Amino acid sequence: MKGRALMITGCSDPHMWYAGLVGQVVTLVREEPDCYWSREPAGFVNIVRKQDAEPAEVDCTNGQKCICQSALLRKCANDPLQK
Repeated sequence: MKGRALMITGCSDPHMWYAGLVGQVVTLVREEPDCYWSREPAGFVNIVRKQDAEPAEVDCTNGQKCICQSALLRKCANDPLQK
């Protein structure tokens, strides 16, 4: 099963909720013209600046519970696929 996610590629503001998550995959809730919406570890939906992330697909195989199935933030064991 494939799911949409975000790869956090950087953090332009050290106060953003994802500042410590650079290099990790997070849930993509939806995309707006100026930002992405994702889910924080605490469960709240919050923004990710477009300059700080790239859309990615994750491949949930072998029955692994992946970010696209859980809707919770976690480091995905699967490699993100191409955009």
